[in-house]
Amino acid sequence: MTAIALGVAVLSLNPAAADDAPNVVKPTESAPAIQKKKISEAQAMSTALNHVTQSDAEVRVHNPRHDAVLSADGLTFTPWRAQEDWRWSLAEVRVGEGAVEFDPSVAPIAAQGVVRYDRGAITEQYVLKSRTIEQQFVLPAPLGVEGDLVIAGDVISSGAFSASENSWSWGDVSLGDVSVFDANGLPLDAHMNVSANRTTITVSGNALASAAYPVLIDPEIGTNDFRISDMQGSGTASFQTRHADVAYNATNNEYLVVWHGADVTDNVYDIYGQRINASTGAEVGTNDFRISNFGNATPATEDAFEPEVAWNSTSNEFLVVWEGRRGGDREIFGQFLSNTGAELGTDDFQISDMGGGATSPSSFIGISASVCFNSTNNLFLVAWHGNDDVNGLLSGETEVFGQLVDGSTRAPTGSDDFQISFMGGANGVTGAGSYDVLDWTATAYNATNNEFLVAWSADDDTGSSVDGEFEVYAQRLNASTGAASGSRIRVSDVGTDGQTATRGITPAAAWNSANNEYLVVFAGEDTGTDNEYEIWGQRIDGATGAEVGSNDFRISNLGTPGDPNIGEFDPKVAYNSNANEYFVVWWGDATTNNDNEIWGQRVSSTGTLTGSVEQLSQVGSGASTPGNFRGEFPDVAYASGSGEMLVVWNGDDNVTPLVDDEIEIFGQRWELPNTAPVINANGSGVSVTQGTTTSGATIATVSDAEDSNGSLTVMATSVPTGITVTGITNTSGTITANISATAAATPGANSVTLQVQDSGSATSTDTLTVTVIDDANPGITAGATVNVTEGTTVTGATIATVTDAEDTNGSLSVTTTSVPTGITVTGITNTSGTVTANVSATTAATLGSNTVVLQVQDSIGQTTTANLTVNVVDDTDPTITAAGTISVSQGGMSNGVTIATVGDTEDANGTLTVTATSVPTGISVTSITNTNGTITADVSATASATLGNNNVTLQVQDSLSQTTTDTLVVNVVVNSTPVITAAGAIAITQGASLTGVTIATVSDAEDADGSLTVTATSVPTGITVTNITNTNGTVTADISATIAATLGANAVTLQVQDSLTTASTDTLTVNVSAPTATGGGSDNDDEDCSTGEGSGVWMLMLAMLAVLGVVTRQRRAQR
Repeated sequence: MTAIALGVAVLSLNPAAADDAPNVVKPTESAPAIQKKKISEAQAMSTALNHVTQSDAEVRVHNPRHDAVLSADGLTFTPWRAQEDWRWSLAEVRVGEGAVEFDPSVAPIAAQGVVRYDRGAITEQYVLKSRTIEQQFVLPAPLGVEGDLVIAGDVISSGAFSASENSWSWGDVSLGDVSVFDANGLPLDAHMNVSANRTTITVSGNALASAAYPVLIDPEIGTNDFRISDMQGSGTASFQTRHADVAYNATNNEYLVVWHGADVTDNVYDIYGQRINASTGAEVGTNDFRISNFGNATPATEDAFEPEVAWNSTSNEFLVVWEGRRGGDREIFGQFLSNTGAELGTDDFQISDMGGGATSPSSFIGISASVCFNSTNNLFLVAWHGNDDVNGLLSGETEVFGQLVDGSTRAPTGSDDFQISFMGGANGVTGAGSYDVLDWTATAYNATNNEFLVAWSADDDTGSSVDGEFEVYAQRLNASTGAASGSRIRVSDVGTDGQTATRGITPAAAWNSANNEYLVVFAGEDTGTDNEYEIWGQRIDGATGAEVGSNDFRISNLGTPGDPNIGEFDPKVAYNSNANEYFVVWWGDATTNNDNEIWGQRVSSTGTLTGSVEQLSQVGSGASTPGNFRGEFPDVAYASGSGEMLVVWNGDDNVTPLVDDEIEIFGQRWELPNTAPVINANGSGVSVTQGTTTSGATIATVSDAEDSNGSLTVMATSVPTGITVTGITNTSGTITANISATAAATPGANSVTLQVQDSGSATSTDTLTVTVIDDANPGITAGATVNVTEGTTVTGATIATVTDAEDTNGSLSVTTTSVPTGITVTGITNTSGTVTANVSATTAATLGSNTVVLQVQDSIGQTTTANLTVNVVDDTDPTITAAGTISVSQGGMSNGVTIATVGDTEDANGTLTVTATSVPTGISVTSITNTNGTITADVSATASATLGNNNVTLQVQDSLSQTTTDTLVVNVVVNSTPVITAAGAIAITQGASLTGVTIATVSDAEDADGSLTVTATSVPTGITVTNITNTNGTVTADISATIAATLGANAVTLQVQDSLTTASTDTLTVNVSAPTATGGGSDNDDEDCSTGEGSGVWMLMLAMLAVLGVVTRQRRAQR
């Protein structure tokens, strides 16, 4: 492959036909965040196919195609076919004449599909891919010395070493030529020398001095040319194959390869096929399945040759057509196949009917078929050249014919064997039989105009052309009817008209859907040397058939100019719709006559050659007689699903167990070299003011030859301090982002490095200019002077207005940065730029003007200040006026008496606090209450209070603790004696008791009557006064008289005492009478009275009992 342009300087040593694009693994310790990407199919296949094991000293990789061991001694690579080791180890790194130190003994480390050796100044790493191992060297930074960089490695291999023009191989292991690109996609001068035992890479020191780093040096190591067919096994020159053709199935992401070969009986040919996975190259389904059934009869009369295949995208089927020979009659046949290779419809159905009415049909033949599919009408066009006996055609007059085949019915439709070419004039014209169609026909379908293009090589008599002067011609056809569209097109102009020594032959065609053009390629002798065939091309306008661009531009240029022994033949072409370019393949020799290989060349949509010619096959590599081994008759198909080409050919190779002349079908997967994506930063740049964000700014446009523009990943890899680039979005290649700048951003032009990366990890960078505009500081204007009295708060005062050019006024932050003692500014609120706050002052505040510094700050921290004047007004003392003199008796209390009134200028009267700060002994002032400035209290005096006027100091205090006093006069008067008045005489009989009898009434001037205490202080013998109770001044008691009580009046002294123990007495008289005696024994009162004895006796007995009771009580008392 040619060099792959990567986003870092890339030295690409790729195998002659690599299957995977390079995967750049950057050595940087950290990378900017990028959009997360899904794993690609190639990465998934690589992970699935590579089995990695690691020990302390080595990493082992097993792949179905190879084994590899990576250790401190280097890489050992063993291809699956040859079992021949290829060993490589880093031997030397130098710049100029000075060696670059590296650690040769470091052990490898495997991680995420990469095996890495961290050798200090240089990193050696291996990327594990699905079919190959990609070797890379990374220079993270310039090495600091001048001179060319040389990286040399030692090679040990048992495979025979051979060198060709652009590659080197050791048996099955090959290295391609070297190309270098820097991070911006510019080529760097480099070359590589390879011998049997050493590789040396040299990169220009001048180029490295100006290159973008890191620098990635990227060889790829892999196997070459995989075998597809297995006719009768291996090891025999019999049972050969020829003429491979390939079509791509976009639904299944598979190829179908077809060929003719002998697999049952030698020299008896049938059509065979093999499905190939387009992502891995692995064979799918039945091996070498048979498609035609011609080889069942006599070998000399039953054969099938030269198949062509096309895919039906409507029904996901294939149509295979070929030239069939039956009994000497050669016609075009076909077979429909399912997407799995199963036969569909009629077996080996006949498409052409050349000479159908002739008596000798074998004299009329159809050969060299081509086929393509019309996706608009579900029709195939099958074209071939031959001769027929209809429409006046002469025997031997060969022309191009066509037949439409219905994809739905799987049968021919429309006109039978319609004639496409008319060489040498109309049919049957004298001499027309001398003009013939040569070689294969080529077909292509134009979906834009729904037309086919058929191309062929023939001689003609038009203009100055003569018999035997072969050129390439083409004809557009209506794709739904087969009718000619426009006139015949002469495609080639080989040599000079009228000259037969030069010719254009074997055309092939492909349609470019992006430009609606055809590219027709052919082999021709147009170099001025007879028999020196090269490959040429011509662009054709798809709508008009007119030639476009350069006439007959040259595609191949192998060998020594003018050497007729070197020739290139039979080109085929495929269009890469993703990259909008063509890939042309052919067979030929380059340096040694008959050492035929398969070659490839990229051609842009404008007809310019892209990259250099590439050798795709390696047949007979290392053989002593390479001309004995050859690759011929290639075909190519583009797989849109995997983004690669499959090139197939028939070849004679010397790879064990094949032998000389054992011709099989081989293939090579080819992927477009991963050119670096392109990024163009917005030339106008982006402007952003400090503290703001420019949202959705267009920062760049990106494009890529392989990936769709919208799939590319863009990141900002270098962003100056204070600038952020976020929300990067790729919309079909237009890149937008949000660009912000803080106050830390440098005003003026700032360079932001933008990097684009494609799916193959190739990158490019460009510089976006971000112009940072200095953010204007916010503005603040202090409000009018705020007047606040000590101890008060001004609520919601407007303290300032603020503005800003970038931020909304209401978003600005306002704070105080300097506030004098005793002043507070709280609750600062910004309402659309008007700033209010609560301003308070305590008594600690300095009276008069005070400066409060206000600061406004915007979103990026820029500030401005202003001075607010706060005028502190002196707080007035509260006032208190004591009430008039309050009189209170000793032991008395005046409840709820008004003792003073208070007032204040600042505080509400009812909020003032009043206390008695000085109260004389014996006086108390309690329950002081302030009701809206009227002060009440309970004033009392004890007996210890000094009689007369007593001064009580009252103090009022406001919220600032400012106080005022006044004197309240309390006049203490003498306590009056309580009054007791005994009740009238109370009569009681000896031995009787009176309960709850009223004994007195009491009253007092100071104390409540019910609070006075009454006691019996003197009670005569035999009388008791108990349970004395004072109910609101009425005093009751229980009175008893025993037999000891003195009959008659008895004086009981009652005493009343007030709270000050002042007492007075009164005497209660208790009249005691004897109990009345009752007589017995006679109902005759007179009798009782007359006797007199009984009464006296009873009296005596009562007296004695009384005396006895007294004595008993005395004794008890004594005890």
